[in-house]
Amino acid sequence: QKSLAIRLKQLGPEHPEVATSYNNIGLVHYNKGEYDQTLEHFQKSLAILLKQLGPEHPHVATSYNNMAYSTKTRRIWPKSRSIGRRPMRFASRNWAQTIPIPRTPRPIWMS
Repeated sequence: QKSLAIRLKQLGPEHPEVATSYNNIGLVHYNKGEYDQTLEHFQKSLAILLKQLGPEHPHVATSYNNMAYSTKTRRIWPKSRSIGRRPMRFASRNWAQTIPIPRTPRPIWMS
């Protein structure tokens, strides 16, 4: 909560780092079994990410995935399925463009 307050004050309510704080708070609520609050924070995070990064950004896909997992845990199956399908539409084609995968030599034991 302190991190969120600092980020809101320093960065403003629409900054992606504020979305990260909302997501992290949602994860804390999820681990405590407080699923209504979990979904509320995930939705706030998603709204910011959609506005700032666009619907095909990998962070948006992760946010949809978190929401789908949360609704699945609460056994809201239809909502979980519809949310969970969204990130898969674009994550695979955009992920490699955003996150570079370092090439490393094969370990000796794999030779």
